[in-house]
Amino acid sequence: MATKLGSRRRGGPSTAPWRFLAPALAFFVFVVVVPSVQGAGYAFTDWDGITPAPGFAGLDNFRTLLDDETARLALVNTLLAAVGITVVQNVIGLLLALGVHARIRSRTVLRVFFFAPAVITPVVTAYCGSTSTPRKARLTPCSPRWASGTGSRTGSVTRTWRCGRWSRWSSGSSPATRW
Repeated sequence: MATKLGSRRRGGPSTAPWRFLAPALAFFVFVVVVPSVQGAGYAFTDWDGITPAPGFAGLDNFRTLLDDETARLALVNTLLAAVGITVVQNVIGLLLALGVHARIRSRTVLRVFFFAPAVITPVVTAYCGSTSTPRKARLTPCSPRWASGTGSRTGSVTRTWRCGRWSRWSSGSSPATRW
């Protein structure tokens, strides 16, 4: 049975997720994968970064690296730090997660210390922004001058939503309401 052009069958696969994923994958390939493969290829050459034609060196670079005492010590220290930090961070994260959700006396205090940075950061940012802006240039939250360039661009979307007609439409009031 033939289907119409542009329609899809029920339960059939959709290409929409791949359309959103394709630009991110292309960016990842060109920014991460390609340079990593090129760097791995250069590891097997004697290229100094200046000469136009690198020569193949094979595993000589790695033998030289492992024969050097300082390089070997740096490699061992890096591996120990990576493994140790990974284990310690995961153990601390697990203990914090258990402490936040467990029924212990200090659960509330732990939650305050755990979530305080998420609450304090916007408050400090707003305070610093309000004290660094001259008083005449400050705008009220619903001032129509907020888009004139004297206000902050970071809050423009929330101010538009809060002060514009969109919030009134979404709350059920009349779209003819003026702001």
